[in-house]
Amino acid sequence: MADEPPQKRQRVEAEHLDELSSLDSPPAGPGVIQRSELVWRPYGDIVLQVESTQFRVNRDILALQSSVFRDMFLLPQPADPPMVDGCPLVFLPGDSAEDWECLLDLLYDPYTGRDDFSLFGIEVMLKLGRKYDMANIRRHAIFCIHSDFPSLKSNYDSVRRSGNLPKIGKEVGMEVLLLSLAETHGISKCIPALALKCLKKYSIETLISDGVRRRTSGTPIVLQNQLKFMLTIAAERITQWQRKAFAWLELDNESVIPVQNCGAGDCGLDRGKIHRVVMRGRVAGGKRYMVLETWDALECNKYVCAACLRAAETRWKLDRMVAWESLPGWFGLPSWEDILREDNEG
Repeated sequence: MADEPPQKRQRVEAEHLDELSSLDSPPAGPGVIQRSELVWRPYGDIVLQVESTQFRVNRDILALQSSVFRDMFLLPQPADPPMVDGCPLVFLPGDSAEDWECLLDLLYDPYTGRDDFSLFGIEVMLKLGRKYDMANIRRHAIFCIHSDFPSLKSNYDSVRRSGNLPKIGKEVGMEVLLLSLAETHGISKCIPALALKCLKKYSIETLISDGVRRRTSGTPIVLQNQLKFMLTIAAERITQWQRKAFAWLELDNESVIPVQNCGAGDCGLDRGKIHRVVMRGRVAGGKRYMVLETWDALECNKYVCAACLRAAETRWKLDRMVAWESLPGWFGLPSWEDILREDNEG
């Protein structure tokens, strides 16, 4: 799951360069050719045809963003290439017109409605950014994912505060799809936070049986087999860690609660109520795996006196720090330090 060097040219890109150099090879199969209503620039100097949709665009924009297109434009062109409105016609076989319309809209209008990106937009940026070596596009998609699912605890806590706007619009199943994309595109630094979010939101049975579906199409989001295995093992590891780490909340353990100056006298009896919240996830929608929840999110202040509350909150914060450092290892990944070093070296 190591990150890929962002500037490294992929072998697949060279193959696509050969495809793009064949300007006079229309795709096989019937279809009524139509112009894109969204991306048809009157001063464009090249027409891209994807499936049965044509886009009139400027080659300067394509060359600026994509080394594949930049190299293609340097190749000798056919003496009599197919033309549309006086512009050379380039066929992009194997791509989706919907994907290209989304990407071109982003390239031509990057500041409109970009407070957050759609999940589909992020998927397109990664897919086409990798295929056509659009480093800036791919880098920005990774930035958006990392902003919402960071690798630093301080940023993770900041994202969880309600005032921090997400970079990716919320959609049903987004965590599962983003986890799959992170695996496919080598975004290791986002996998721990994404994987934990998946386990907190969905049962392991739902995740491994492809029970999460996309909101728009209703199609199941299929995780890679290695991710299903990773999640299954991690679920057991986290459960075992919680049992040991939160033993101080069990009824027969008075190592933290009650404190010597307990103001209620019976906080030890109520300690088990906190334990049930933590181990069963009985808080805000029945969340599972409470290891990185803040103390306030547990909503347990009412169970103990002020003195015991301070002791419990202090211990919880310590356990939470240990949980954060343990997070990558639960999912079979290197330490945070190694993950971030590999990312910086890439």
